[in-house]
Amino acid sequence: MARAIANLINDGRNVQAISCATIAPTLAESDLFGHEQGAFTDAKKQRIGLFEAANDNGIVHLDEIGHLALDIQAKLLRLLDDPYTFRRVGGGAEVRFTGRAVIATTSDDLEVKAQRNDFNRALLNRLSSIHLTLPTLEERPKEHWLALIDHFLCKLSAEYENTITMTDDAIATLLTMTFPSNIRGLRDMITKAYLCMQMDEGSTCIHRRHIRPASRAQEQDMPNCQVDGTISALKKIRQRDEKAIIYAVLESEKWRRKHTAIRLGISRTTLYKKMRQYKLLDAETVDGVRD
Repeated sequence: MARAIANLINDGRNVQAISCATIAPTLAESDLFGHEQGAFTDAKKQRIGLFEAANDNGIVHLDEIGHLALDIQAKLLRLLDDPYTFRRVGGGAEVRFTGRAVIATTSDDLEVKAQRNDFNRALLNRLSSIHLTLPTLEERPKEHWLALIDHFLCKLSAEYENTITMTDDAIATLLTMTFPSNIRGLRDMITKAYLCMQMDEGSTCIHRRHIRPASRAQEQDMPNCQVDGTISALKKIRQRDEKAIIYAVLESEKWRRKHTAIRLGISRTTLYKKMRQYKLLDAETVDGVRD
């Protein structure tokens, strides 16, 4: 989501991202704000920090900001207050931050941490100018799951230069499972299924047998009795999406079947069958629909 926002703001140019969970406490200030030559042992030359690197309309993304130490939080708060300045470690001169935006993301409940004095309340308020709470994977509709599954299959196909698909029963199995790590868990499960599929020589389609639960809890999420019903629901979702796509292309092509079929990559006969299946023939009201 942070990446998507960055793309909307400035086409994703000059995005300086860092995971606060992986910053060494002794190096956090230098990583974020930079340091001057000789500021500490091994500081053999001046270093530009994350915020300075994002100057001139760049974007800073602080992932897992809840892990940032309290003393660094206080310095970050100072930077985010007008006139948006900071000092490099060991430096006396003020450096102005001219970045476009600061995006902070976290899996922690910062409100709870602030109540326990584990997070700077003023910094939380400053960062919450725009506050988005993303739903967990469990809270999302199955249409979102399908879009994510297609996305990860496309990424695998591009990475391994092969068209990788997944059967309906395999997709239905994924839709019945729980993923405590949310989207990462779903991605990892699909990647593992792909690796298992590699054992079937020449196969490029992931089947249900290739899905291997990572834990006993996930194994219990795979009862056969649920899959048939999920496949039925999956087919309804896909049919609904297919109908919407066909209708949208027909509208854009002014209901000219020849042009619509070309854009959809199907034959005119197939298009006619689909239009009849989805009761779109009655919607033809524009001149020239017979081509």
